[in-house]
Amino acid sequence: MLTTTIINYQTNELQEKTLKPETAIQGEYLIGRHPSCDLVLDSPVVSRVHGRIVCLGGQCFFTDLGSTDGSRINNEEVDVNQNWLLKEDDIIRIG
Repeated sequence: MLTTTIINYQTNELQEKTLKPETAIQGEYLIGRHPSCDLVLDSPVVSRVHGRIVCLGGQCFFTDLGSTDGSRINNEEVDVNQNWLLKEDDIIRIG
């Protein structure tokens, strides 16, 4: 189980979402604007399918899937299609 806190910096709105293994396809959670994503973010700076979180063997990785506006983890730019090992309290910025 992976608990996320989503912060919309434009509105300062907070939303908490728990991603459960049984809802993931092969341990993968898609992030984006598209309604089929596991984590839907309704913002023009978020791509339809922006990125994904994959959990394997007790570790979770974030990958930017070639988004237009990019992604950052703890204020470091994430390279496209590179797996970034997530740690507790990491901050992922989408767009």
